[in-house]
Amino acid sequence: MKPAPFDYVRPATLDEATSLLAQHGADATVLAGGVSLGAMLNMRLARPQVLVDIKSIDELGRVHIAGGVAHTGATVVQARAMAATALMDAVPLLAAAFPHIGHMQTRNRGTLGGSIAHADPSAELPLVLATLGGTVVLASRSGERHVPARDFFLGILATARRPDELVVRLEWPVTAPRTGHAFDEIAQRTGDFAIAAVAVRVTLDAAGTIATVDVGLGGVEDRPVVLTIPAMRGARPGAEAARAIATEATRDLAPLDDMKASRAYRTSVARHLAERVASQAMTAVDMAATAPRAAPIPDPAAVKPRSRPMITLPADARASVTFELNGRAVRGHVEPRMLLSDFLRHELQAYGVRVGCEHGVCGACTVLVDGMAVRSCLQRAVEADGACITTVEGLSAGAGLNPLQEAFRRHHALQCGFCTPGILASATQFLRDNPDPSEDRVRDMLSGHICRCTGYTGIVRAILDASEAHR
Repeated sequence: MKPAPFDYVRPATLDEATSLLAQHGADATVLAGGVSLGAMLNMRLARPQVLVDIKSIDELGRVHIAGGVAHTGATVVQARAMAATALMDAVPLLAAAFPHIGHMQTRNRGTLGGSIAHADPSAELPLVLATLGGTVVLASRSGERHVPARDFFLGILATARRPDELVVRLEWPVTAPRTGHAFDEIAQRTGDFAIAAVAVRVTLDAAGTIATVDVGLGGVEDRPVVLTIPAMRGARPGAEAARAIATEATRDLAPLDDMKASRAYRTSVARHLAERVASQAMTAVDMAATAPRAAPIPDPAAVKPRSRPMITLPADARASVTFELNGRAVRGHVEPRMLLSDFLRHELQAYGVRVGCEHGVCGACTVLVDGMAVRSCLQRAVEADGACITTVEGLSAGAGLNPLQEAFRRHHALQCGFCTPGILASATQFLRDNPDPSEDRVRDMLSGHICRCTGYTGIVRAILDASEAHR
């Protein structure tokens, strides 16, 4: 599964990007993080003539809070947003949803704007933005256009964005006083697409009764469904109110019927989930709370865009790329569609990079890019120019094993070894960021990997053991 040929263009400014979209229209596809798009390119479900990589546009990577609104640029990486405490405090429903978004490894590369533009009906970010009544800001050569999120999503992978427009910014309303939020979903496994997801925002009046209720349902229909329930105004919070909210929210659903779930099952799951989430949202209301003040958002230690000049690379050309691989400078020539996983294995002989599914699910190809675990099968080699990449061959400084690798040996976590290099890469970042993890946190991180031997017990023990060395 390899992408069809395409021209690759990396604009350095917003003007350059909008000019490219005006020129190529529907023949162009925008690349932000590329987690979902990368899989579609590999499976040739997407076959653009031109791929427009917007990661180097500085203004699209900014985050700030002003006027009761949190503004996030389209290329803000999910891991960076999740680590921005001020943003999570200002938009608690977003904070509640983030642990359900994919896996650690995909959040390290996926972007906020990319998820909104992709418009998967099971995705958490579109659901949260719509539930909060947020806004999608689009830019073209004609200027900016502000589209309410509830009007932006038109169907499965379909939005109100025109071919010459680019999603440049998302506007998230900051939480209001006396407002509670909650989010939960049901999926086949952690990080999978939701069978049903529910987001609830409840505001109480000064007397402690319900003033407004917004319920968002994701994964149920072909787009996020958001309902405001005026019948609940004046009701007392509690179990009875939660049941009434769930009943009203699911009364007129037209659920999807697919291989994951029947219509009847989705309706039942959505109703029970809505009741639970509504109860949690009402419990979360702080009657003494005040609205957060405007605050700058510091840059956490996560993947951030690198400023680079515009380049244009025809499909049949080869670009020169230079980056650091396991502590040494390497250089090569790549065509636009070459995957980073293939470049590392076949051109640079980093055979520890294993290729499994090639659509970002199994995790075997995971490597560290600028210290963050990412799927190398979802990234094109040309995007790695200037990066610092570490594969399993570079995890140990000397000839011996490092403490994590030694723990894998000691606890028989290697097994057949196919998935091990990717797991070691993920665990390296995980232990750096979580030096004293719980077993649940370790298992959550490992949900981003499929072990073909089905033996996770030794792997979990090895990571927990290695965490003592990190401490």
